This record gives sequence, structure tokens and C-alpha cells, in this order.
Amino acid sequence: MNRRAFVAGTTAVLGGFTAGCLDDPETSDSDGGTGTEDENADESESESEADRGTTEPASVCETFEAILDAIVAEEYDEAASFAPTEYVSELSDENVRQQYETLVVPAERPEYSCDEIGTDEEFTQSIASAIDEDVTIGAGSEFAVDVEGPEGETTIGGFAIELDGTWYGLLRGDTRSTEARAGVVLEFDEDDEEFTIEVTSIGNADYVTLGGAAEEFDAADNYGPTDADDLSRVELGVGDRITVDGTDLTGGDLEGTVTVIAVIEADDIRTQVGRIDVDITNR
Repeated sequence: MNRRAFVAGTTAVLGGFTAGCLDDPETSDSDGGTGTEDENADESESESEADRGTTEPASVCETFEAILDAIVAEEYDEAASFAPTEYVSELSDENVRQQYETLVVPAERPEYSCDEIGTDEEFTQSIASAIDEDVTIGAGSEFAVDVEGPEGETTIGGFAIELDGTWYGLLRGDTRSTEARAGVVLEFDEDDEEFTIEVTSIGNADYVTLGGAAEEFDAADNYGPTDADDLSRVELGVGDRITVDGTDLTGGDLEGTVTVIAVIEADDIRTQVGRIDVDITNR
């Protein structure tokens, strides 16, 4: 079966894959044929795509190579389609795709050596215990492959296994942060003309700062734990809380949208995690 027949998010085709490959008793007749025209159409579509030259892997190493090549080409749906999501309830195509989007890989096909890996019986037994369906388990093994890229060598691990005659696999390795995460609570008191920000959680961010309208105004010193000299330079950590009113401003009224930005300094990542409209008169 062509693996493109069950890429992430294609629920109709996923249903066809389940019926066609696992012989679902509700959709198979006593002669072993499929029960509806839609299922037959799904099977025909899979066969026609296979005729277009898609090559199925036939070993642990070939599965690793197929997934890695798809990730390098940014074909994340194709890479995620190798995950055994139809068999293991804890997996989802979307989660696997998101993982692959952050996997650190070279921009072009990297150099690596993937010697043929034999079957690890202990590993295949552990996979068997995690699978929800009654399937035939063939060869399989975990692996760790050193991949040489433009910024040096990295190790990409994972596993590949043959289930009902089809190879599946997952890769794992170093990931890069695509956005900074933090939790904040924002309040604006119209009567007192003051706004408050409190950082309730820090995910992968180093700190939280302010942007938007806050960048347009100077402010008094001593903001936050680092005693910032204006609002746009404040650095807040988890549990920090500041309140800004008209007595804090030195550059005029503060009117507009103040944004809250989580920052990862090493990767130069700034992600907006909150916003609030304010109208504060300088006094």
C-alpha cells in the first residue's frame, strides 16, 4: 500500500487504510472483499499512486532514510505518515508532524552511514505490547545514526519496525525552538488608569518583556527585578508583577496596545504571548 494514502489529517483515507489492511469485520464481507464503493475507491487510489513510482522501504535503514529525506525536503506530512499511528493510540499524525518541524536537520541531504541493522527481539516485543491491534510483527530495531551537517555532527535516533508487511518508523533528535512560551495575566483599570502584568509561568522563555505601545514611551527607572530604565527594557520572570500608571511615564500619555513578549535570547526568538489596550495620562 502506498504510504501517501494515509498522511496526516486525511480521515477518509485513514478509514480506508484501516478497513483495507486490518480487515475490519464491519466493512469486510465473508469473501474477503470490501463492503462499499468508497472503500474500493480508496484501494484503487492507493494502487494508482503506487504505480506512480513510490518506493516502499524494505529495512530499518531504508525506513530511516525515507523519513529523514522527507524531513530535509520539508515534506513533514510524508515523514509523519511513517509513524504507526493506526496501531498505537498514543501517537497522532499531527503531533509527529510538529515534532519533525522542529527536528534539527541540515538544509540539504546530509552525509551519514546507516549500516544494515538486524532485528532486536526485545525491542519488537516491547512494540507488540504497545500496539492496540492484532498484527503480524516482523523485523524491527531502534537506531542512532550520526548525521554530518554544515554546523557539525548530530545524532538522530529512533526506531523502525515492520507491521503486517509495511515498514513504519519514528525519528527523534535535537529540536529547535520555533516560539517562546510564557503565561501572563494582564489587567487595565480604567478608573485609576493603570495596567498590571503578572508572569504566572515561564515555559521555554528566558524572560518576558513589553512591546507595542510601550516601546514608544520613556518611563521611570526601576521596573521589574532588573530595574529596567523604561517599559520596553523590563525583564520579568515567573512570579514577577508590575503595575504602571501615569506617574511612571516621562514621555507623554500611553495610549494604544501594549504587547507582552516572551524571549529566548540564545535563539533570538521573540513571541507575543499577550496584549492589552491601555489609555494612561501622564501626570
